[in-house]
Amino acid sequence: MSRRRTVIIVLLIWVISSTLAVPCLLYSTTESRSYSNGKTRISCYLVWPDGSYLHSRIEYFYNIVFLSVTYLVPMAIMAICYTLMGRKLWGSKSIGELTYYQKKSIKSKRKVVKMFIIIVVIFAICWLPYQGFFIFVYHHSHFAETSYIQHVYLSFYWLAMSNAMVNPIIYYWMNNRFRVYFQLIMCKRTDCTSSPTQEFVKFQRSDVIPYNSGRLKSTSIRWKHNTAETQMQNLRMRSISINDHKQDTTVV
Repeated sequence: MSRRRTVIIVLLIWVISSTLAVPCLLYSTTESRSYSNGKTRISCYLVWPDGSYLHSRIEYFYNIVFLSVTYLVPMAIMAICYTLMGRKLWGSKSIGELTYYQKKSIKSKRKVVKMFIIIVVIFAICWLPYQGFFIFVYHHSHFAETSYIQHVYLSFYWLAMSNAMVNPIIYYWMNNRFRVYFQLIMCKRTDCTSSPTQEFVKFQRSDVIPYNSGRLKSTSIRWKHNTAETQMQNLRMRSISINDHKQDTTVV
C-alpha cells in the first residue's frame, strides 16, 4: 500500500476506536453495591439515557455493535485472509522430484499455515468470553447480583488483554525468522553468551538460501560484478600510482 493509504487506514482505525469509547466517557459512573453475602463493593458501570445498568436497550444494541466491530468482523477478515493465504502456501507444489531444499520450503510454508490457524483460534478463545459476557448478563440479570461476578468479569477481561501478549510468543515459537531476528535485537541490548552473528549466518544458510534461490543467484551475480569492478578500480589505482612514481623518478 502507498504511504497515504496506510496513514488514512491508521487514522480511520483510531477514529472508529475513539467513537466506540465515547459512551464510556459520557455515561460511566460509580456506585456502592451490596451483594447477597453482605459485602459492599464500589462498581463502575454505564448509566444510559433510557435506563440504568442492565435495563437499557441502548446498552444492549451498543454491546451488539461492539461485539460485531471488535470480534465478529475481525474474526471473519482473519478467517478469510488466512484461508486464502493458507490454500496458496499449502497447495504449492513443484514439478518433478523434490529436492531437499524444496521439501524444506514446503514444510516451512505449511508450518506458517498452522501458525495462522493457531493465531485465529487463540484470538477467538481469548476474546469470546469477554464479548459474550455483556450479552449474557443482559438476558440473565440475576447473575450480576452474585458475589463473584466481579472476579468473573476481571478474569474475562484479563484473558482478552492477554491475546496481545500471546501472539509474539506464537511467532517466536513457530517462525524461525522472527526468532532469529528477535534474538539478534535482544543480543544488541544485552550481553549474550552465544554469538548472534554466528546464529544469523547459520540461519541465512539454512533458511534464506533454500527459499530464495533465484534471488540468491542474482545476488551472487551482483556480488561477482561488484568484486570485478573493485578489482578493476584497484588495478587502475595501482597503474596510476606506478605512473606517478615513474614521473617522480624521471624528474629526479
